[in-house]
Amino acid sequence: MAKPTVEEDAVPVAGHLRDWFSDPAALLRFRQLPLDKMKDDCIFVLDANVLLLPYASSSKPFAEIVKLYESLIMQGRLFVPAQAMREFLGLRAKKLGEIAKQLADYQSQLSIPALPRLPLLLDDADYVNAQTETKKAGDIKAARDAVAAIIDKLRGPIGTDPVSIAYQNLFVDALLEETEDHFKTASADLKIRYAQKRPPGFSDAGKPDGGIGDLLIWQSLIRLGATSKRHCVFVSSDRKPDWWVQANGAFQPRLELIEEYRAASEGHTLHLALLGDVLELAGASSKTVEEVRAIEEPPEATKMLRLLRHARSLQQAGWSRRSPDFYWRRASVLESRVAEGLGTEKDLENARRYRQIAEHLENQKRRSSEDLIRFEGELAAQRLELVRDDAGTVVGIGPISGTE
Repeated sequence: MAKPTVEEDAVPVAGHLRDWFSDPAALLRFRQLPLDKMKDDCIFVLDANVLLLPYASSSKPFAEIVKLYESLIMQGRLFVPAQAMREFLGLRAKKLGEIAKQLADYQSQLSIPALPRLPLLLDDADYVNAQTETKKAGDIKAARDAVAAIIDKLRGPIGTDPVSIAYQNLFVDALLEETEDHFKTASADLKIRYAQKRPPGFSDAGKPDGGIGDLLIWQSLIRLGATSKRHCVFVSSDRKPDWWVQANGAFQPRLELIEEYRAASEGHTLHLALLGDVLELAGASSKTVEEVRAIEEPPEATKMLRLLRHARSLQQAGWSRRSPDFYWRRASVLESRVAEGLGTEKDLENARRYRQIAEHLENQKRRSSEDLIRFEGELAAQRLELVRDDAGTVVGIGPISGTE
């Protein structure tokens, strides 16, 4: 068994410890209340990744999730930071686009015998119709049309997908206010936290927003704790080192977070929890809990399979039944005929069309190659690499040579 590894660079220096743990006697006496002992009276705050999760779930778990949210909102115990909702809205189209891409990939590969399983659409009439049409031998056009109808539905209008509609009815009155002064305070605090590596947010320093998103969400939670004086569960699938002490994965919530909430709420407990854990505590069905947990923490084999499928899709996106050279040659032949006085206007039109196709295929191949290179960089950060056969086709993913 591998020895646990802990993030050494997250250990604060003495001066920072004095700032973070200003009352060590109170912190020493403090005992974090078990989650099952506070679940009936605590408040819940949702992270953006939890709001996005239903795009990967099927309808029955989604219905149980909505039911839980409705119950907690009726009790005044469920809240969504404004920044978390902004991130949901900003990423919503990407999630729908990923579903549409899976459908489009299927549509372009006629040899695949069945539609990809897309949980969000299992009860969608067009999706069911597409499944029926794909089972009709030889009726390729009808299957393509059925899939196109689903893609058109996903494309718009904005805000009409099932997840958005559910949230419109749920969260308008559950959003935690964030003012311009709150943003200015977070911006100033962010610089200090980065210098001290004080959680949360320092793991996101490379993001376009500099990592301020996590801090805005955190400060909304802290303000809520200060006014409510209640135990709190922050529901999030974020397991990065600025939220969790790392030892073979997420081991324990960062003490800095627990103490900051304790001090703000005058002695109350904070828990970081996955949505699957909260659903289990609320008495959701075992199938719902199992599906949600698989989305939040997929088994290693499932994660590797997803990575492999992504790598193959990037590689295949650069392939075509015909190479760009084929279309360049066709265009040249037709242009030569026209130049010799043997061709027609139609030949010239076809030559232009072939050149456009060749340029499109070359651009597609270039973009796919760049995407694949970026993906290999992401794998390398996880000490993984693509495995290729003698023809260069991606056949697997494994540890970087010499790191096993």
